[in-house]
Amino acid sequence: MVAIVNFTVFNDEKSKDTVIDLIQLVDVKTEQCFSDKLNFVTVDLTKFDKKESELKTLQDCWLYTLKHAETLKERPEEIKDELFINLYDSILLTKQLTQEEIETYNKSVMKLKKLSLFTDYARMEGKMEGIEIGRKEGMEIALAQVAINAAGAGMSAENISNVTGLSVEQIYKILSNKE
Repeated sequence: MVAIVNFTVFNDEKSKDTVIDLIQLVDVKTEQCFSDKLNFVTVDLTKFDKKESELKTLQDCWLYTLKHAETLKERPEEIKDELFINLYDSILLTKQLTQEEIETYNKSVMKLKKLSLFTDYARMEGKMEGIEIGRKEGMEIALAQVAINAAGAGMSAENISNVTGLSVEQIYKILSNKE
């Protein structure tokens, strides 16, 4: 779990300047880590106080952006990464939208999500149908090959029919197409 908060979570001396804390569950009796897979990360934005001119790393840029997204007026010139330029452009653009435009945008996003769900479902159905068709065609090819091999070994059409489940007419048709 990642929690990005704008309030102080840990007030102890060790954590007073730590913006990002990693928390793991520990068994109180054994003092053993409960699981290295289940972690909690808190990002305390109140402890991040770098100015625009101090932004050096991607982490700095992310933290600055998260902390100041609501009050942004323009993109900080220190941020040159294309991802952040696009992010800031998007943030600043959405701040210019009216409430009606925001609602229209949200509705269009929901429509796209629904369309994506329908498309994913249709793909899955198509894939399953394709698998079924392929299975049937593969079975037909396999049975035809068994009929050809059995006839080549001297089995009668009636015996091949009993073994494969194909009709005698189907067997004669397969054998006549083989030649």
